[in-house]
Amino acid sequence: GISRPTVREAIRSLTQLGYLEIRRGRNGGAYVREVSADPSSASVRRAAAALGPELDETFDLRMVLEPGAAMLAADRATEADKDLLDDALRALATAPRLTYPPSERPVRDGLRVAAAPVPEVSDQRGAVLSYRLADQRLHLLIAEIARAPAVAKLIVGVNVRLVDLVRQTPQMEAALRHSDDQHDRIVAAIKRGDRDAARAATEEHVASTATYVRGFLD
Repeated sequence: GISRPTVREAIRSLTQLGYLEIRRGRNGGAYVREVSADPSSASVRRAAAALGPELDETFDLRMVLEPGAAMLAADRATEADKDLLDDALRALATAPRLTYPPSERPVRDGLRVAAAPVPEVSDQRGAVLSYRLADQRLHLLIAEIARAPAVAKLIVGVNVRLVDLVRQTPQMEAALRHSDDQHDRIVAAIKRGDRDAARAATEEHVASTATYVRGFLD
């Protein structure tokens, strides 16, 4: 009852994650690998076990905090803040991905979409930010723009709790593209001052991330 394109995409994603390998020739096909690549579902489970009962609580806390922070950011973002949000998106656009090159990601400029790559964004030491760090940077920036220090402090705490778990979660192209699109919609809503859209887009993003991570725990 599943279409061929769905099966092909599933095989492609599992290959990117290191669970399958594609062999050519007479005995070709998709074969389950004896040892999966790292990070893997086993590494996710180890990181989740370290959190213990705090895992679900941390995801719940993130769902409460980050959409609210996005709403406040939409109300309070200055022009300078909007420039910082654009910088954070550029960092994500150029961040190294394990499954596909960053240059393949469309770069949004208002309503225009250009396929050309953008310059690399580096940290203070001159190193290009990893995708995980660039992602975290955007979320913490939104918390800062909300100008609610108590809320920002809690969001930092949530990110610290999840950092090992997220780092151990395998990257899959379809999930990263989906996350990129959600980040774009969150930032666009904040920049135009649409607090309801900012909240809704952030809720969707946080829920998607939790569902993706939990998928490796089942």
